[in-house]
Amino acid sequence: MPPALFLSAGLAVLLGSAAPLAARATDLAGLPAYRGRVDLFTLTPRGEIDGLVLADGLEVKTPPHLSDAVAAAVRRGDTVTVLGLKAAALPLVQAMSISDEATGLTVRDEGPGWPAAVRHDDGAAPPEPRRGLRARIRLVLHGMRGEVNGAVLDDGTVLRLPPPDAVRLGAVLAPGRVVVVDGLSRSWSLGTVIEISAVGTAADRMTPVGPAANGMEQHR
Repeated sequence: MPPALFLSAGLAVLLGSAAPLAARATDLAGLPAYRGRVDLFTLTPRGEIDGLVLADGLEVKTPPHLSDAVAAAVRRGDTVTVLGLKAAALPLVQAMSISDEATGLTVRDEGPGWPAAVRHDDGAAPPEPRRGLRARIRLVLHGMRGEVNGAVLDDGTVLRLPPPDAVRLGAVLAPGRVVVVDGLSRSWSLGTVIEISAVGTAADRMTPVGPAANGMEQHR
């Protein structure tokens, strides 16, 4: 998938290495605002927050270096206002700032630096292998460049897999589709992530993902 084109008032940038610099140079007051209720946090396999999903399905991307700040300022169920750049063809926003109406706190992306990204080990459960988990895909998740890199199940569990595998398995990860998943599950106070090792539409139609898929290729 080509990089997603993000638009703001009078500004168009391709998300990539130059995008954060372009965004920080932009007056935030001139950026579009998106308001909604926080439905869930999206987490990386390390437990870092890399975004939010609002109740209307809008996916809000945040960089990992803001993980701790977002966790402190934003709460699930609160109404937030997001200033940022929206993808032209996806319900996806790269957040430059997030303001939580209930806490009164605002998180602003000033670029990598202090505070550093942290893993949310508070309340973390030991990793747990999952096999044959059957569930429905609620929505597909994306990276900063608009590439598919995971999905959310109906219960809010986040599935993660490398973007090349996500593209290859796009038909399987379609919203509304029931899938069967094998992988390693990790849970934190903010949510649960399953790093997929295999996925399919039925237990007898599973496709290996990530290192498992590479191992199969090497042994063919």
